[in-house]
Amino acid sequence: MRISPRSNHAKSMLDVARESSDWFAQVLTVDNTGTISREAVEIQRREYHGIYSDEAGDALIEQECFCPSRLRFSGSY
Repeated sequence: MRISPRSNHAKSMLDVARESSDWFAQVLTVDNTGTISREAVEIQRREYHGIYSDEAGDALIEQECFCPSRLRFSGSY
């Protein structure tokens, strides 16, 4: 299953899975899986830059493709 850790629920489930011997948890990026080429990621990044802003577009790409441990959410302070 592929989920984005954007929601608190997904982050909570990941934390539980990492701490439980009954669960398996693995976080993979597009670089790990190769399911999306770097070229496709960069095309999406340019599209996000056009729709949102450079900063917001980069944040979305990081969130969706590279699973950072610390996320920046649009509208959060």
